[in-house]
Amino acid sequence: MSNVNCSDCGCELPDVNSGPCPNCGSTNKTVQAQAHIQAGATASARGSFSKTVTAMKHDWKLICILVVINFISVEFACLLSAFASVILIIASTILGYFAITRVNTITHLN
Repeated sequence: MSNVNCSDCGCELPDVNSGPCPNCGSTNKTVQAQAHIQAGATASARGSFSKTVTAMKHDWKLICILVVINFISVEFACLLSAFASVILIIASTILGYFAITRVNTITHLN
């Protein structure tokens, strides 16, 4: 919002681009302007933390069975057929997967 007046006689003018003052003929003008500025900001932060613990889990029964299977397959390889050796290898591979596993425990902290 602004007010435009003649600088010489103070007559109010319609706008700053109007011609000379209709009262005194002067081209000098005074402009009064006002401005209001308002600013604001908001910020927020959230977070969550977690703790991960990795441990190895051992199934000792399966480990003992693996040792026996490996002993049988190595010591008696000449007595076993090829098919039986392959079956023992597959069994030890599957049991080995379950005998020793990695366990991740995740705890959420707030």
